[in-house]
Amino acid sequence: MDAGYKAYAIFICEELLDSNRIKELEKAAEESCNFFSVPKHLYEKIAYRGGTEGVIAEIKCKEHNLANIKLKENPLIVVLESVEKPGNLGAVLRSADAAGADAVIICDPLTDLYNPNLIRSSIGGVFTVQVAAASSEETINWLKDNHIKILTAQLQDSKVYYDTDMKIGTAIVMGTESTGLSN
Repeated sequence: MDAGYKAYAIFICEELLDSNRIKELEKAAEESCNFFSVPKHLYEKIAYRGGTEGVIAEIKCKEHNLANIKLKENPLIVVLESVEKPGNLGAVLRSADAAGADAVIICDPLTDLYNPNLIRSSIGGVFTVQVAAASSEETINWLKDNHIKILTAQLQDSKVYYDTDMKIGTAIVMGTESTGLSN
């Protein structure tokens, strides 16, 4: 909710939450959000996997397009081409969040941005990092239009990252898990 997502419904399992946390959730939610207290056996059926913390929210998904990215001066952007595995995308989002990246752009996505494995592995990064999905061509044009230097992760003609000036607007571009970057 702090990241600008609107919750329609929140399902809580009081057996897994303390009363202070429940009050915090009720206070943070908008009036139009419905709260449902569900018993543990029912909660376990609607939870994607075990080990959750007693809260499940139904949210309105955001539009993830390039036009919605708000750029700071000298942004750091991570670009992924045709990422296949939700867990890997989640790990990149988590790392981008920790590194202070301004956005993650997914070119020609092959996985759902709201896949439960992605959300879980991102540890919330999917909600806190600006994310856009676009074609490779749209992304390259957008980066050029915004004067962002493009660096690619590849073996040919490579240079070590710490010898590269990334104090200017920079996009680090990585390819698929199986084949790397396309031409």
